[in-house]
Amino acid sequence: MQLMLNNLPADVAEQDLLALFAELGIPTPANISIAAGLGTHPAALVDFALDDHADLEAITRVLDGRGWKGHTLRATHVPLFH
Repeated sequence: MQLMLNNLPADVAEQDLLALFAELGIPTPANISIAAGLGTHPAALVDFALDDHADLEAITRVLDGRGWKGHTLRATHVPLFH
């Protein structure tokens, strides 16, 4: 299951996101892909090995709107077929 995380700091690295997730008690993702995004702030596609959509929705609620490193994060569940 995937989550899109937008409005990240320009210098964000995978290790930064892993530290944020650990701090918030979010499970370690299977994969993180960081892209420049459409604006001035990068975005990350985060893949979690979860079995329940409710778990990903809970993670989305924790991250969406959270202030982090001077940015307000935007998190959305990316419904994809596997």
